[in-house]
Amino acid sequence: PPPPSEPSPPGGSSGLPAPQPRLPAPAPAPLAFDADELDHCETAPETYLHVAPLLTKLAHSLGVTPAALRVYDPYFCNGAVARHMAELGFESVYNRNEDFYAAAASGQTPPFDVLLTNPPYSADHPERLLSFCTASRRPWLMLCPNWVYERPYFTRLLRAGNGGGGPSG
Repeated sequence: PPPPSEPSPPGGSSGLPAPQPRLPAPAPAPLAFDADELDHCETAPETYLHVAPLLTKLAHSLGVTPAALRVYDPYFCNGAVARHMAELGFESVYNRNEDFYAAAASGQTPPFDVLLTNPPYSADHPERLLSFCTASRRPWLMLCPNWVYERPYFTRLLRAGNGGGGPSG
């Protein structure tokens, strides 16, 4: 860290712009699905600063603006992801208080260009999400600890989702 006489760079040590003040979050509504209290946490707004450049490149490769890029976060907490992403110019974020697994099972998930989420880690949530992501054949970004990608299912599902050729095809 810089000596006390020197100010920290904007955004802290990462050099990214500091997050701007936000409107307060709305009062939480009852959830439309069962959730483990330990899994029910919002992602820090700074996280979205790290993926915004990649999402912008994806939008341009699809011939759409970042505002029109359809981002799907299937795990609802209190809707902060949509607010944080809108502040970064991504206005088409689908993150609603609904049961992702019921929607997936009935084929009722929204159309999306990219899935972006910080999923719950209890039970089989990471494996179920990864199965959905690889089957969707769409780009996806999943914030996860290393123990998730070290599980045998991770490599198995990536290979299955890419015609057996692994993550790079």
